[in-house]
Amino acid sequence: MLPGALLSMMGGLGATLTAFGIGRRGRGLLTRITTPAQRARAEALLERYGLLAVCLTRPVPVLAETVAMLAGTSDLGWGRVTLVGAAGVLPTSLLFTAAGAAGQRAEHNLVFIALLGLAALGAWMLRDRGTARHRPEPAG
Repeated sequence: MLPGALLSMMGGLGATLTAFGIGRRGRGLLTRITTPAQRARAEALLERYGLLAVCLTRPVPVLAETVAMLAGTSDLGWGRVTLVGAAGVLPTSLLFTAAGAAGQRAEHNLVFIALLGLAALGAWMLRDRGTARHRPEPAG
């Protein structure tokens, strides 16, 4: 299980750092297409929530790289982003590796299928709850 977890962590962290690097390279473009006020507001948000956002979005495909890329346009440093990226990748790397290792034994397949199904149901319920709060009121 350890080699699989390490490979998964390397891939996830590599994606984080690649996206962060792309963001660093795109700072000039961002400077040209945004106003100083917009950049100041974005920088304040990224300084306050950027590291937490990088960590918490790591399990979410596409969003994780988008957030890491945005973090790259800020003044957040490589070292801090590397640490929070690793912290965000660790839980899913372990979960996926454990599921894969247990999947090799037929008697555990049903347990992991049920657990993954419950995780998917929970994610769907949270997503649905979050979008319900932001739905516009019906005109009436």
